[in-house]
Amino acid sequence: MTPKLFVITSGFIGVITGFVTIHSPLVNSWLSIFLWVGVGLVLLYNIPNRKLVLYAGTTFGFFTIASWLISGFKGAQSAIGGFILLTLTLSLLGAVCGLIGSYIFSKIFKKQ
Repeated sequence: MTPKLFVITSGFIGVITGFVTIHSPLVNSWLSIFLWVGVGLVLLYNIPNRKLVLYAGTTFGFFTIASWLISGFKGAQSAIGGFILLTLTLSLLGAVCGLIGSYIFSKIFKKQ
C-alpha cells in the first residue's frame, strides 16, 4: 500500500469506528475508549514504519471523534454553529491523543 492510502484508510476506519460506537451498547459508556484503542492498535500494527504510524494515528483520532460526535448529534438547527466549533475542537484533541498514542505505540512496537 502507498503511504497516502494508509492515512486515508486510517481516516475511513476512524469514521466507521466513531459511527459504530454511537450505534452500539457503548453509546453512553466510557468503555467505548477501549474499542477505539483496540481498533487503533490493530490498525497501527499493520503499518510498516514509524512516520506513517504517527500520521495514521493522528488521522484515526481526528476522524473517530468527529464521526462519533456528528453521528450522535440530535440538536436543533440553531445549535449547529456551536456544535461545529465543539466538533472541530474535540476532533483536534482526538488528533493530538491519536498522535501521542501512536508515538508511544511506535516506540514500543516499531523498530525502524
